[in-house]
Amino acid sequence: SSSSASSSRKKEEKTNVGKDEGKLKAEKAQEETKEAQEIREEDLYCPFDSTKDKCNNCRYAKTDDTHMLSAKKEGSSKQPGVILRENYDRHLKMMKSNRDYSFAERNIDMIREYLEFSGWIVEKDSRLGVISINNEYQENHIRLDFLTSIMVYGLRYLYEQSREENQMTTEVLSSATDLLKVLIEKGLIKLEKKPSALSMASCYRFLENHNIINRVSGEFRDRSLTFYILPSILYVIDIDKINAIFDEVSRFGLDD
Repeated sequence: SSSSASSSRKKEEKTNVGKDEGKLKAEKAQEETKEAQEIREEDLYCPFDSTKDKCNNCRYAKTDDTHMLSAKKEGSSKQPGVILRENYDRHLKMMKSNRDYSFAERNIDMIREYLEFSGWIVEKDSRLGVISINNEYQENHIRLDFLTSIMVYGLRYLYEQSREENQMTTEVLSSATDLLKVLIEKGLIKLEKKPSALSMASCYRFLENHNIINRVSGEFRDRSLTFYILPSILYVIDIDKINAIFDEVSRFGLDD
């Protein structure tokens, strides 16, 4: 009888352990689900068209068709190829001097000499307030998808159009409405097949993370979004490549 009672206790303890493990797994699953839900839908997508298992330009994990942000990872890190003299501060609602630029400007010769050993080329444009850093082996080049590429084209068009009117301008205030209008007028986007707000938001976020634009007001997914186009827009894509994109679209039109 004592043996039977002991066996019964062991079965009961094993059952309780199993219940506890099941409860812990359920609680962990609920926490992960909650954490994933806290990430906004527009934050889930990476605009890159990468053929590798992991995008080298951000911290996104790849699925079959897109890069999906892991619920346990932070957003993409800022690794700009340019340093700007000024950036827009949304809290102060004004352009603010960049201490990194000031430091680099003071020590530009030393920085150039140090980086050139590993193939990095440092150039400074005092007029625009831009210090650009490029690698002669193209190690800091990234591949943009089509939507991001045509948005860059539209931003550059708006930037240069504004600077024709006022050459003293280094940052150009624009909006999502202005950009969309240009892309439609240039035939780069079809009116009846406009990209989703989610897709546009992902591209805007990428552009801000790489110091191409500075958001002023509104959310990336909103039509009311306003932003500064920064002088770094001139360094994103070679003008010949931009014209090639426009010529190809003009000649063949957009695919369905």
